[in-house]
Parts: sequence; C-alpha cells; structure tokens
Amino acid sequence: MGQNSNQRSFFLAPMAQDVGLTSMALGLVRALQRDGIDVGFIKPISQPEAANGEVDLSTFFAKTLCHLDTIEPIAFAHAEELVRQGQLSALLENVVALVETVRGRCDVVIIEGLIPNADLQIASLLNAEMARSLSANLIPVISAAHRDAHGLAEIISLAERQFSDDGHQPFAGILINKLPEGAKAVRLREDLERLNGHVPLLATVPFAPRLNAPRLLDLVKGLGLKVERPGNLSQRVLETVVAARSVENMVDRLRPGALVVTPGDRSDIVLATALASLRGVPLAGLLLTCGERMPDSIASLIPANWLSDLPIVSSELDTYATASKLAGLSSHVGIDDAAQMEQVIEFISEHMTTAPLKQKIGEPRELRMPPPAFRNRLVQLAKQANKRVVLPEGDEPRTLQAAVICHEKGLARCVLLGDPTRIRQVAEAQGLTLPADIEILDPEQIRERYVAPMVKMRKSKGLTPQQATAQLEDTVVLGTVMLAVGEVDGLVSGAVHTTASTVRPALQLIKTAPGQGIVSSVFFMLMPDQVLVYGDCAINPNPTAEQLADIAIQAAGSAKAFGIEPRIAMISYSTGTSGVGDDVE
Repeated sequence: MGQNSNQRSFFLAPMAQDVGLTSMALGLVRALQRDGIDVGFIKPISQPEAANGEVDLSTFFAKTLCHLDTIEPIAFAHAEELVRQGQLSALLENVVALVETVRGRCDVVIIEGLIPNADLQIASLLNAEMARSLSANLIPVISAAHRDAHGLAEIISLAERQFSDDGHQPFAGILINKLPEGAKAVRLREDLERLNGHVPLLATVPFAPRLNAPRLLDLVKGLGLKVERPGNLSQRVLETVVAARSVENMVDRLRPGALVVTPGDRSDIVLATALASLRGVPLAGLLLTCGERMPDSIASLIPANWLSDLPIVSSELDTYATASKLAGLSSHVGIDDAAQMEQVIEFISEHMTTAPLKQKIGEPRELRMPPPAFRNRLVQLAKQANKRVVLPEGDEPRTLQAAVICHEKGLARCVLLGDPTRIRQVAEAQGLTLPADIEILDPEQIRERYVAPMVKMRKSKGLTPQQATAQLEDTVVLGTVMLAVGEVDGLVSGAVHTTASTVRPALQLIKTAPGQGIVSSVFFMLMPDQVLVYGDCAINPNPTAEQLADIAIQAAGSAKAFGIEPRIAMISYSTGTSGVGDDVE
C-alpha cells in the first residue's frame, strides 16, 4: 500500500466539455504502451450519462482496445449524493482505494477526470479534490477549437489557478486537441510555446473531421428519429445541411457525408437529394422534419431499389428544433463503434510526445500523504490487523458511534466496557443500531478476575487485593489490565477521561518499551493536502534537550509506521496566549 517514490500517476483534467477527454486519455495510454512502459488506466468516477445503467465508455474501451485490466468506476449519481450529504471525505477515500488497486499492478497510472458538463460545479470540485487526494501530476486537456494562442494561454493559466495547489501539484504537461490543420496549427504551436514555455506540450492534435463524425445510426438513437428507409445507417455524418433555401442555392452542399435536413413537404429538396444519391454522391442521409413523411406522389418517383444506400429518417420536431438538437448531440464514439474508436486512439497517439513524461517517471519525487490516502491506508491496515480493542468509555455517545462504524467496516473488534442496559439506552437515544455480535462487558461481572493479575504487576509497590479492587472501579484501569495480560490488543480512551488518567495506568502496569526512557504522544493533523504528525502536545510540557530528541525520534517512528516520510521540525508549543510556562514567557 505504500507508494513507490518513482511511481507516477497522471491526472487528466478537462478544461471544457468538448476536449475529447476519453480519446486523449487512451491516446496517451497507447503512446506510453508503445514506449514499453507498464501503464494502467482508471476513471474513478463515471460520467453522468453512465449512471443510467450505461457502460462507462472510458473503462470499456480501455479494456477492449488497450487491453488493460482496469476496474469499474464509482457511479456519478452515488458520488453526487455523497457530496451533497457532506461526505466528500468518504467519497475520496473510495476513490483512493480504487486507484491504489490499479497502482499496485503497474508503474504508471493515467487517471481520467470528469468532463464538466451539466453539473459544472460538482465536476470541477471533484476533479480538484481527486487530483489533490491522489498526489498525481496534473495534465490539463484543452480544446483549441475557435481559440488562438492567447486564448489557450489564458485557459492554461486558469488551470494553474484551479489545480496547481500552490505549486505542490506541478503540471506534467498539456494536451491540446482540435487544432486547425496545416500552417495555422504550426503557427499556433509556436505562439503558444512562446507564451507558455514553462509547461511542455505533450500533444497538439489536429481536428480530423472524419474521426469526429458520428454515424447516422448514432443520431437516430440520440434523437429518437424514425427510420423511413434504412439504407446504410452506418454512413458517417461529416456535415449537416439545413435546406431552408431554394434548390439552386444548396445543390453545391450535396457532398459526401452530408446529412440533408428539410421539412417533409419540401419535395424539391427531397428530389434534389435523391438525384444526387443516384449520381453516386455518398450522402449520409436525408432527415425529414415537422413530423411529415415524404408525400406518396414523390415517393412513387423514387423506387427504393434506386436509393438502396440513402437512409431516410424523420423527426416530429420542426427544422429549427431538430437542427439545434443535432448541434448539441454528444460526439462520443458509441460503445458499438470500436473500429472508429481504435482509429481515434491510434491517430491521437501518433501526435503524442512522451519524452517529458518518461523523464518524470524516472525522477524521485517528494511523497506527500493526502488525507484521503492516509485514511484509506488506515482502513486497509486495520482490516488486515483485525485487532480486538477495548473501549473503557463504552456508554459515551461518540465512542458508541465509533464502535458501530468500526464494526460495520470491519476495522476492529470493539469491546465496550459498561453497564449493558445503559449502553443500549444511550445507543437508542443516539439513533444507533448496535450490531448483534458487538461485544459488551459489564465491569461489575468481570472485575474480580483481574484483581490477582493487577496485584502481581504492582507487587513491587505493595499493592493489596483491596486496593486493586478499588482501582479497578475505574474502567480505564480495568481495560489497561486486560491489555497488559494480552486479552485485548489495544485501548482507546479520552472522550471523557483526561490524557493523564488514560496514560497513568499504562505507565504503572505496562511501562515503556525497552530502550525508551520517556513516554510521548502524537496526533495526526489532516491538512487540506497532506497529513502532519505533531509530537507531544499533551504529556511533556517542558522537555529537556535529551527528552526532546527522544520525542522527535518517537514521533518520526510513528509517522513511518503510518506511511508518512518524516522530516522533523522543532516548534514552540505556544506562540501567543494559548499556553503558559517559562518557554512561552
């Protein structure tokens, strides 16, 4: 579960809806595969359209065309629900767990973000939070359609403000799609490199109309069109011709790949389209609008066997509404159009420059443990350990809530110390359902069995059975003896008891580890982008230099145990009026 310092993850963040994200992501995967790099792919959260039972296209094509063993994403509807319920942290932990599964199989992982479509705010939020939580190098994906170099530079600047996280998440490069062809593209690249020389351009992909052309079949499905004459529904729609003018003004638009859109009563346009098809022009099809079919008198002039390749479809909407829906239709390659997607991936991979990424792959990097990754690591370690943990404050509401969560998630086998009736009353008042197999021990019923072990542990201090019985009235002492004799693996206290009353029994009964002359404490501070370990803010208020060194070493050991690479800084425990003492004064 630990991260290899040379392992790399690259998060592709789309800066608009029309960037061709999946195509660019899988094109990058293909280019890295050609370089002999063991690359993985994952889209942690599916697009909204996949939430209706549809297969996530990115994951499907990664498996079928790039032959990657990726995993299914979290449904967008579920992710959206968690965000709206204020459970973003839980969602990010799930995202980290998915990505860690893929990371364990390969050296490089390409992570595809969410296209900011209908719910722009949530998609943008999730992209930024996922990139931060995964400690991934960022690669913005940008569309050059209708933009000059200055416009592209502004988008790159926007991406830096949105994702760079004060420089902690440096851009590994930029992917630019849909550049103009020919000399314009060359000038645009040169101008952009001049304006934005600090981030490498990994891809400048020219717009290829045929690779972005849907089949007429896709339009029929997307708009719910009725098929009047099937013809060849696999024809690619390279352009849409809305025939609102007279025939002589639109004949020159009857070109290969054209979809002619006209009201059903425009017999002149219908006949002109039929004649063009008869002359061998491979039109994409004829779309009749306004809910009107071709008049029988005209249809009789066009025998079906003459136009076997010309599909004729119809829409109940008027021409303007139909044209508007055509313009807004998704340009995604359909799941049943693998041949087209293969061409797209191959075309994009040929326009990739992977050298800057390969250089980064070989560089050691600073490992920062983001909070979701830290929490995911704790969950996985706890599940593997399967420890029995005693909770002396068994009837405290927060302790009960934590015990139920730990039990449901399989994080630990919790033992609640307290009056069973009281514990169940508190649980009911809190709206908690205690698992049937959660362990509850009544101190009144078990206390006597620990008197003799405690007397033995404290015989050097002359502890009598009567004194031991009295001290075992304290559930923290009782739980500590259970820990000392090995009946439980750990103890958690402090919701009601002070630090001193929690630690004192352990010092008396368990003592310090061999070679350790001091007991210190740590807590984990989950900052927005990393986890910091704070050493000893509770036990040793004014340590000597030697004690401070021991505390630092112990804190570093605790950090390492939880997968955090320690770098030690000594800080004052108070810089204002929050504390008192000689050092503060």
